[in-house]
Amino acid sequence: MLVDEFQVWSGPACPEVKDFFLEAKQKLDISFQMELPPYELQVIELPETHNKGLRIGNMIIASEPLPEGVESLELFRSNLVEILLKAKNAHPIADYLH
Repeated sequence: MLVDEFQVWSGPACPEVKDFFLEAKQKLDISFQMELPPYELQVIELPETHNKGLRIGNMIIASEPLPEGVESLELFRSNLVEILLKAKNAHPIADYLH
């Protein structure tokens, strides 16, 4: 999965992973903004299933179980934070709320 032309999450090239990433990307497009503080990206335990989920703001972007071979939610979060910080460094005005 790419964000701003940078790979943030990967897995095997198969239909199951493609569909999984497409659903996550649609949610990411809604909730991932340059003004977002990094602490708003959290890997949490979901109370109903006790599986992990990546939350951005009040939206769960993706949750376990992950398709076979897909990188962890923690790595996905880390890569998103890295992209976010790069964007903020390139556009310092985006950090106006903090």
